[in-house]
Amino acid sequence: MDLTRLGPLPGARCLVLGGCGGIGRSYVSGLLAADARVAVLDLPASMAERPPEAGIEAVPVDATDDRALTRAIDGVAEAWGGIDVLAFLTGMNVAIRPLAEMTMEDIRRVIEINLISAFTATRAAMPHLKRSPAASAVYVASGLHAFVEPGFSAYSASKGGLVSLMKVVAKEGAPSLRANAVAPGAVETAFLSGGLGHGGTEGEPGAFMRQFGDAHAERVLSSIPLRRIAQPEDVAGPMLFLSGPASQYLTGQVIYVNGGRFAP
Repeated sequence: MDLTRLGPLPGARCLVLGGCGGIGRSYVSGLLAADARVAVLDLPASMAERPPEAGIEAVPVDATDDRALTRAIDGVAEAWGGIDVLAFLTGMNVAIRPLAEMTMEDIRRVIEINLISAFTATRAAMPHLKRSPAASAVYVASGLHAFVEPGFSAYSASKGGLVSLMKVVAKEGAPSLRANAVAPGAVETAFLSGGLGHGGTEGEPGAFMRQFGDAHAERVLSSIPLRRIAQPEDVAGPMLFLSGPASQYLTGQVIYVNGGRFAP
C-alpha cells in the first residue's frame, strides 16, 4: 500500500450524491486528481448553478424521489460494471428556529432530504458496492448530531440518524464494504444559507461570520482552537482518506472536522 497516496486508487468508480456543493466540488476535484471515475448526482438546479467539471458523468436527480434515485444509481452501476465508492453529501436545513416554531412540513423536508434519501441511496448502492473488492461508503454528517444547539432540532436529529445508518452499514457491509462519516462544524459554503439548489448562494469568504456581527463572530472564532471557519477542502481531505486504501482498517467511525472546537 502506498501510504503517500490520498484517495482511492486510479480507476475507482466513485458515485457522489450532492457533488455540486462547495464540499462536493472540492471532493470531486480530489477524486479526479486521483484518476478516479466520477459520477455526480444532484438536483437539476444545483447542476445548472455549478455544472460538474469536464470528464464527470452528470446525472440530474431529486434525491427525495426514491424511484428516480434508485434508477440513477443502478444506471451508473450498470454502465460502469459496479461501484467502488459511495459518497453521500446531500443535505439542507431550514431557518434556525426553536422546535415549537417549526412547521411539520419543514421538519419532514429536512429529514427526507438529509436522512431518508441516504437510506434510498445506500439501499440501492449496497449490492453494487459489495461486489467491489474494496468498497467504501462515506457520509457527510455534522458535529450537530452530537453537540446539539438550540434551533437545530430536525437537522441534528437527521444527522444523528445518518451516523447510526452509517454504523449499521459498516456492520452489514463487512468485510467487503467499509462505511465511515465526517462530521464538520461550520464550513464556508452555500449550505449555510440553505444549500445549493435550495436557494443558498456561495457568498464571499467570511460572509458566514459577518452575518452575526463582530462581537458574536469573535466569540465563535475564539471557541475554535484553529481560529477560523472551515473551508471545503478541510472536509474533502478526510473524505478522500476514507474513500481510499489508506483507511482500509477504518469502518463505523466518525471523523470530527471542527478545528478542535469540540473533542468527543
